[in-house]
Amino acid sequence: MRNISEHIPTCSNTAPIYNGRSCSSFSFIRNGAFYSFLTVILLAFYANAGMAQSVKGRLTSPANLAVVGAEVQLTSTKHPAAYRMALSEDNGNFEINLKDINIQDSLQYQLWIHAIGFEEMIIDLKTTSLKEGLTLPTINLVSRSQNLSEVSVVAKKKMLSRQIDRWVLEPYKNPNAAGMNAFESFRLLPGVNALDEKISVNGKSGVKYLINGRTTIMSGANIVDFLKGLKPDQIEKIELLTSPPAKYSAEGTAAIINIELKKNVLNGFSGKLSTQYEQGKYASNRNSATLGYKTLGFEATSYLNGNLTNSLSDGLENRTYTNIGAADTKLNADYFERHKGSTLSYFQSLAFNLNKSSNLNIDYLLSYDRDIEPVSSRADLNSGDAAYTLTQNDTKTKSFTYGLTGTYSADLDTLKKNKLEVSASLFSNRNPRQSVVNNQFFRQDGSSAQTAELNDITNNFNGNLYGLSADYSNKSKKGESLELGLKYSRLENRSNFGFLSNNIPNQINEFRYGEDNFAAYLSFTFKLKKLELKFGLRGEYTRYNGADPNEGVTLDSTYFKLFPTAYIAYQISENIGFSANYSKRILRPDFRDLNPFRYYFDPYSYTEGNPFLRPYFIDNIETELSFWDSFYLTMGYSFGSNVITDLTRRNGSDLAVIVFKGNLARERNLYANLSGQSDFFKWWNMSWSINFNRNIFQGDYAQYRIDNKISSWSLNMYHNFTLSKSLSFSLGGWINGPSSTGIDRYRTMGRLNASFQKKYKAFAFQFGVNDIFNTQRERVSTSLSNQYIFLDQRHDYRRGWIRVVWSFDNNKKWISNNKNRTKKNFDDDESRIRN
Repeated sequence: MRNISEHIPTCSNTAPIYNGRSCSSFSFIRNGAFYSFLTVILLAFYANAGMAQSVKGRLTSPANLAVVGAEVQLTSTKHPAAYRMALSEDNGNFEINLKDINIQDSLQYQLWIHAIGFEEMIIDLKTTSLKEGLTLPTINLVSRSQNLSEVSVVAKKKMLSRQIDRWVLEPYKNPNAAGMNAFESFRLLPGVNALDEKISVNGKSGVKYLINGRTTIMSGANIVDFLKGLKPDQIEKIELLTSPPAKYSAEGTAAIINIELKKNVLNGFSGKLSTQYEQGKYASNRNSATLGYKTLGFEATSYLNGNLTNSLSDGLENRTYTNIGAADTKLNADYFERHKGSTLSYFQSLAFNLNKSSNLNIDYLLSYDRDIEPVSSRADLNSGDAAYTLTQNDTKTKSFTYGLTGTYSADLDTLKKNKLEVSASLFSNRNPRQSVVNNQFFRQDGSSAQTAELNDITNNFNGNLYGLSADYSNKSKKGESLELGLKYSRLENRSNFGFLSNNIPNQINEFRYGEDNFAAYLSFTFKLKKLELKFGLRGEYTRYNGADPNEGVTLDSTYFKLFPTAYIAYQISENIGFSANYSKRILRPDFRDLNPFRYYFDPYSYTEGNPFLRPYFIDNIETELSFWDSFYLTMGYSFGSNVITDLTRRNGSDLAVIVFKGNLARERNLYANLSGQSDFFKWWNMSWSINFNRNIFQGDYAQYRIDNKISSWSLNMYHNFTLSKSLSFSLGGWINGPSSTGIDRYRTMGRLNASFQKKYKAFAFQFGVNDIFNTQRERVSTSLSNQYIFLDQRHDYRRGWIRVVWSFDNNKKWISNNKNRTKKNFDDDESRIRN
């Protein structure tokens, strides 16, 4: 917040127009002589315009460009609500009509100026001058990117910025956003590798997702489905915190990804409707609606997304089992999977300005998913009575999630230096699943080898997450800031498994899990000229218990851990910056991974939980160099213990493989990434990143020693070509070199997308092709103990699509204050939101 006074020319011989502190925004005034001369000129001007009965002015950016769509409100110290409000026009000009406003000598009047991307500004006005009407000199707003606490990319088309403790991506600024969803936008963040439910950061798994800064109860698959239903233009920003500060939960060994949904910024009604048709092997449809309403003291934003997806995947799996003193056992299988899904998500945000110093925000999230996945497979074997097996697995899954968050925030002083925020949240998830698996066994001649199996498997999951938090922050004039807070969360999960079969003994499982987490944190930031330091400490006390009476398993444990964080940033020169950070993190076992029940897929594939899993701890050190706010070189090293990863074992002497979570002794990870945003010409710009990782997984499993070492790399590159004022072409994609996650090794894969966008008035027409060369193909191998498994999966990623977007508002906006109304006309909404 900036308060302007001293560098403003006076309106009379006795008093300045503005009272308060000076602001460097008006740096064009250099000395007293010039000040006096300008005063005389303005006095003459104001005398001629005295009958105007209005406040006029012009807003510009630091580059002296017009600031469009900024809110300018006339208020007073005893009248927190605005008397009148105006928005700056295309040339940056604004005018507030003073007609019918009773200007009182006893009140101090102010202009409040708020523009997206700029610091909020308060200008004190002299009452005597206000009665005659004012025409102010040009007001130069200060970009938020000039804060020393961050190094931001502020060019119009640049979407990525770096703060001392996080990366910030504004995906709506991405020229390639037309053909992407929110999840795919993650690849625009340095070091992030996103592929379906699998996501890693700098070669590490264990990502924690937040929505509007809050943890959700959704499973990894559910939250990915939710994000795939969002378009980049519905997201304000995506934050990547590889070393999250003490304010955030210590959960997540790779990083925290926080998705901030966009709130309405236009006054009156505004909205956007879009529909997208996709065609691969099968057709899909994606639709979204955004509606916003904003007036003085109240703001509402609604999102509604509905998707009907229809896709396929097929693949080959080869297994080889080494038998001591006998020939190897081999299993070769192929499968075909059809995926039919319907997703409906709704997000509602309400913001109330209770008074000039306090706000209340209420967010509501609702998500419903329904998936039908029929899978047909054939497995050929070289041993046993059956020569091959045919399996039909029909799985139906539903997921219903809702969340409610209320946040009260208050400024504890008039300078807005002390702030208190109290929040309460509830998330709930219901996730029933049913699979009907039919197995038929045949000899080589086609005759039946044994009685067919018919298995009916049900899994009903219910989960609740409750949260309470209180946060206090204090910011001083010298760049110092203090943050401290308390948080409590309660996680409750309950799952019921049922296994009915004509050949296998019936099984039932009821697993209950509860977890309480108490946390307190303290963080302090201060600056010494070009040096900025930030230190934090978070303590978490965790208590959990679980029980499965059928298996006779009981879990009950408590532990307390401290998680320190440290950051340093130094501005070497005007164009070169350096930063470094350290953090300690934890990954707690998911309750699904603790449940010992065995889940059946087919005669040769099972998964089961491990109630003996321990938390995974990791330390991370990272350094970074930034050049011209456009190029970033990041290098880091992390080391962890009790690494949680997927392991496999053979089910006795038969051919079935059991997949479960286990702890390895340690993990080492060395990584580096170089990223940048380049403007070659006015019509051609590019964003890119190159990532390198060296992963080492070591530990003992049964009688075997695991020592998995692999180097990997990836390249992301996106080009945008502006062909005309209303037509653009985008070409972008990525390629992953050989990589490793735990005991799994992945081969090279990639993807190339292309799209066109044509704008016509309030419409945008977009069309393109994803995965042009059909190269996004997952090939992974696992070698452990006496088994080797290779999987080659092909998905229906190559798809043509077309999308139509209609943006609208109520064009003539009326802002009411008692019986007074001011009418203002608007043209394009986006140009007033973004500068």
